[in-house]
Amino acid sequence: MKNIYIELFKRTSNTQITFLKDIKNHIKTDKSGKFKYFYISYFQIKRIEDFILNLDDNSLYTVIPILSIFGKDEDPHLILSKQILITKFSNPLIIKEFLNDQLNKAFIEFDFNIDNKYHYLIFKFKKISIFI
Repeated sequence: MKNIYIELFKRTSNTQITFLKDIKNHIKTDKSGKFKYFYISYFQIKRIEDFILNLDDNSLYTVIPILSIFGKDEDPHLILSKQILITKFSNPLIIKEFLNDQLNKAFIEFDFNIDNKYHYLIFKFKKISIFI
C-alpha cells in the first residue's frame, strides 16, 4: 500500500498538472483544515521551487493559485485555475508554465495587462489526507 502512495506522490503535477477533480473519483480525500498562504512576487520560478521544497515528503497538497496586485485579502483577486495537486516531487517548471498559460488566457479574455504593475502569485494551500 505504501508503494501506491509513493507512486501517486511522484506522479502528481510532475509531467502535467494534476487537478483535485482528476483523483476525486478514484481516491477518497479529506480536505478539512485551514488554508495557508504562500506569496510569490512576479511568478518567480525560484520561489515556486522554494514552496515545493518546503512541503512534507509524504503529503499531498491542494493549491488554489491566485493573482493579486497588492496581496491583500480584502482586495479583488483572480483565481487562475481549479484546485491543483502538488507534492514535494512536483515539477516547478510544469507548474510555472501552466500558471503562465492561465495568466495569458486571463489577459486575453479580460483584456487587461499587468506588465508594469507589481503583483503577487498567491498559493492558497492545505495538506489533504488520502485514503486508497
